[in-house]
Amino acid sequence: MPVDPPQAKYCLFTDLNNGIWEFRFLKSRNEAVDEWVAWQNYLSTLPPKPEIDEVRTLLDFRPDGMISMMYALQKNAEWRRQNPHIQPIPVKVALVLRPMNGLQKTYADLIKEGVNAFGMRKVQVELFPNAYRQAIDWLLEN
Repeated sequence: MPVDPPQAKYCLFTDLNNGIWEFRFLKSRNEAVDEWVAWQNYLSTLPPKPEIDEVRTLLDFRPDGMISMMYALQKNAEWRRQNPHIQPIPVKVALVLRPMNGLQKTYADLIKEGVNAFGMRKVQVELFPNAYRQAIDWLLEN
């Protein structure tokens, strides 16, 4: 039975039709993360595309700044536990951020390195301060 897409107002989803799923976070709040998880629930109900062997995701945090990544990682880990039937495949995640000062960059680097602490060993993460086009290019690299 098809599921309707979430009614989102803080996290908007766009299929860029080049193998990249873009999530634009309009507000840096936990509700945006909850909507992101709702999008994952919706996308997991779509028929699989056999030609896709890697998920390419762009998370755009430029509109309102960085969300609570700890909350996001916890919610994602919870979603994985609730959906053990979904086989993990390699994932590339590009985080497009506002330009950062030194402290913000250190925090973002810790998040990038901490992803594997949540058991997501098949995930590659890269940070792109105000570099949307470069994020797309990186995601499309083999």
